[in-house]
Amino acid sequence: MILSALSAASLVELAFTFIAAHFGDRFGRIRVVKFGVIGMAILAVPQFLVFDWGNETAIFAVFILMRVAISSIYGPAATMLAQMFPPTARYTSVSLSYQTAGAIFGGLSPLVSAMLLQATGSIWPVILLLLAMCALNFICVAVAPQRNDAEDLAREVEPAHQ
Repeated sequence: MILSALSAASLVELAFTFIAAHFGDRFGRIRVVKFGVIGMAILAVPQFLVFDWGNETAIFAVFILMRVAISSIYGPAATMLAQMFPPTARYTSVSLSYQTAGAIFGGLSPLVSAMLLQATGSIWPVILLLLAMCALNFICVAVAPQRNDAEDLAREVEPAHQ
C-alpha cells in the first residue's frame, strides 16, 4: 500500500512540476516556492503521523499533497537559482550551490533523521528537523537576490562603448 501511495504521488509530482514551473513564470517564482515551503511545513506532521490513522485514503492524500508542495518548490527552482547570479558566472554558480546544498542537506538529512529517531525513540524530533529546514528554506528564498539579465548585460556593454 505504501508503494502504491508513493507511486501515485510520484505520478502527480511528475505532472505538477511542469504546472508549478508555469505558475512560477506567471505568478512569480519566489511566490510559488514560498507556497510550496509553507505547504511542506503544514504537511510535515500529517506526513509522519498518517500511518497511525489506519486510513489508506488519508495516506494517499497526504503523500500526493506533499508531492504537490515539493513540486511547487522544485518546478520554479531552476529559474530562481539562475536569476540569483550574473550571466557571466551563472552556470558555475548555480551548479556549485545546488550540488553543495544537495550533498549537505540531501545527504545528511536521512542520517540525522535516523539518529534522532534512534536517540529519542520518537518521530517528533524528525518532524521538528523538517520544520526547521522549511523555515531555513523560506528565509533563504525571501532574501535571495533576483537579478535582471537585461540590466546585467547593459552594465557589461556600457563600459565597452564609452
